[in-house]
Amino acid sequence: LVGTLIVHDREDPVFDAERMIVLDDVLIDPATDQIAPFLRFHPELVHGRSGNVLLTDGQVSPGPERTARPGQIERWRIVNTANARTMSLSLSGATMRVIATDGGRIAEPFETGRLELPVGQRYELEVRYCAAGTVALQSVTARPLARLLKVAEPGPRGFLIIGANPVARAIGQTLSQNNFPVILTDSSWESIRTARMEGLPTFYGNPVSSHADQYLDLVGYGKLLGLSPRRELNTMATMRYRLEFGEPNVYSLPWQSEKEEKHDVAAHHRGATLFGPDMTYARLASLLSQGADIRKTRITEEFDFKAYLAVENRQVWPLFAVDSKDRIHVFTSESQPEPRAGWSVIGLIKEEQSAEENGDQAS
Repeated sequence: LVGTLIVHDREDPVFDAERMIVLDDVLIDPATDQIAPFLRFHPELVHGRSGNVLLTDGQVSPGPERTARPGQIERWRIVNTANARTMSLSLSGATMRVIATDGGRIAEPFETGRLELPVGQRYELEVRYCAAGTVALQSVTARPLARLLKVAEPGPRGFLIIGANPVARAIGQTLSQNNFPVILTDSSWESIRTARMEGLPTFYGNPVSSHADQYLDLVGYGKLLGLSPRRELNTMATMRYRLEFGEPNVYSLPWQSEKEEKHDVAAHHRGATLFGPDMTYARLASLLSQGADIRKTRITEEFDFKAYLAVENRQVWPLFAVDSKDRIHVFTSESQPEPRAGWSVIGLIKEEQSAEENGDQAS
């Protein structure tokens, strides 16, 4: 349980209204819709744990609507009771001026557009409403924490892609061209620079770092693709984000087929295996370098999925399927979508040369 005690000073300044805002997070297991068990991993003992649901005053949504007049000045007392997450906040529709911290009122209050609340920290703000309408207290690092008048968030169509290498960029470009947002993460500046030159959104840094917890904005993102050649990074990322996105929405591509079980990553750590049992990062990279490309194909009554797979003189590896409601489905070793008329398939296709073409080249 969390509560607050407010000690009033006789010389406290007078405001039009006062609000107490308690920020927290909780880790919910999507498989059970219950709070996940504590202390399952050693890092939780040392660093605490970040949740996948952000709370305002103990609620996912802020509850009753609140109104204020334009120009009204309020005192907001904000405390971060999370045990691992730094809250990085901004305010839209109003200005905020810091007037007190943990140590009490400060001698020189200052105005700011962004507020960092470490674990256990509190601030007192002087908030001035700019105009009538919605005033939103938002996390600038994750999902919106609270809207004081209403709650809204876009549907999670986006993909967080681990890696900005040629494989990750090729898949990222295809998803982006089909109106599925992507963000590529990598610690290699050269890979990030190349991705940016190709017009892809990026995050430069380790996706499982505290820096990512603070600055990686995942509003609208609901799936993870582990496409790094670093197996350990893919594994850490799938473990980190599986409770935030849901276990069915985290995937990874193995570097190569492991012949010995003692070297393989346990299935419950790596997420679903992308694109089928015979596909690996090394093979996909090789196929792309040999001229294979990723294409979107419409499935119809006349040209069904079986016909798509059976076209002569080419090899096909289905990667994604987009249904008639524009929802995307991922092909994995564990689950194979069944595209039907009205769907589209996004697949890797390598054209094979005919015998006549081979003969012409030989001559």
